[in-house]
Order: sequence, then structure tokens, then C-alpha cells
Amino acid sequence: MIRSFVALPVPEPVRAQAATMMNQIRRLGVPVRCPLAASLHLSLTFLGDIEESDIAGIQSVLETAAHAISPFKLETTGPGAFPASGSPRVVWLGIAPSPELMELQKRVCGGLSSLGFQQEQRPFLPHLTLARVKGRKGLSRLRQWIEKDSDVAAVAFPVECLALYQSVLQPTGARYRRLATVAFGLPS
Repeated sequence: MIRSFVALPVPEPVRAQAATMMNQIRRLGVPVRCPLAASLHLSLTFLGDIEESDIAGIQSVLETAAHAISPFKLETTGPGAFPASGSPRVVWLGIAPSPELMELQKRVCGGLSSLGFQQEQRPFLPHLTLARVKGRKGLSRLRQWIEKDSDVAAVAFPVECLALYQSVLQPTGARYRRLATVAFGLPS
């Protein structure tokens, strides 16, 4: 079985902004696990375990969704957390939900549901995961940091493709491998 998800890769300027923020979080003394900046992505939907034989059908759905959308731009917003109040478990960098992004996510999820994949019941909130909180120590400092840094400078970036990823869980954190990449716009 292949643990998988569909996501948008993010370019270096966004990874650099996120890496700076992850370093700030680590310095707060909060027990967290941060992903590698090089592996950051904007998840559209988590598929769970799939068979290798499922990849072609998933790629076809992604091609249909991607070819209907032209390349577009997104921008980062600021940090936030899940849950929004109380004890944060996940700290993230927000992405402004453009109409193109919301349409793409809807097309991808709709197409995948036709293959039998369950649609996420929670509303889609575009974000990049910066840290997973592993304890309660220093949570007040973390909440203050999230509130203080909520006005970070936005980083605009182009979005030109989406990808099907494999997630391999390891003791040091998840490692991701692209299984398929699809460019936006009609094929030439």
C-alpha cells in the first residue's frame, strides 16, 4: 500500500519564509517536530493508502482538473494553528484562498470521489504545516508568537502544477516522493 496525498509544490522563496518561521518556533522552547523546508507542500487532499494500480486513474483525474485551470499566483498570509483556540497541535503558515485554488481543490476532490475516495468533511483551509506540537510546555509563548507574527510580509508565488505524492512515515518524520506531476493549462 502507498500512503498518498495530492498537493501543490511550493517554490524556494516560500520554503525560505517557512524555514525562518520554523526556526523562530524552535527557539520558543516548545516541544515541536518541524518538517524539512524542502518537503513543504500545499495539500489539496489526503488519499490514504492506495494500490500502485490506482495511480493511473488518479493521474487521469489530476490531468482533467489541472488542464481546466491556467497557472495562477498565490501568496502567504501569516501563521495560525489548529485548533484555533486553546492548545495548538499544528502550527501553520496560511495561504490566501484564491478563486483558482478553491476551484482546483473542488475539481480534484470531485474527480477523486468518482473513483471512490472519501471527500474531506472539514472546509478546505490552505496552509503549509510549520510544526506539530508534541507537548504542553511553552504553549503561551507559542500563542503569543502566532499573534505577534500574524502580520508577516506576504510572499507571492506562481503555481504551475500539482502532484500526487507518496508519504513514507519514518521516526524522523515523513518523507515525500512525487508519483505524478501534472502541469496546469491545456496540453499542447
